[in-house]
Amino acid sequence: MVRDLITHNASINVFEAEHGGSPLAWALHGSLHSWERENGDYAGVTRALLIAGAAIPKPERPLEATEEVLAILKQHVS
Repeated sequence: MVRDLITHNASINVFEAEHGGSPLAWALHGSLHSWERENGDYAGVTRALLIAGAAIPKPERPLEATEEVLAILKQHVS
């Protein structure tokens, strides 16, 4: 679904009003905290958003995500 949204020019660096999260920030958070985290492709979503130019969140404390998702972020920055 994320790839389809990107293909149709959905904004990837938008922030929702209640918590201030971007699509990438929510993918990181969901990789650890979603009730359906075992069924989601958080690594694939993270890759797709980064390839499309998503800004990596710069939170006040260290980013929280699964090791797999954090490794993808690290590869993208390197």
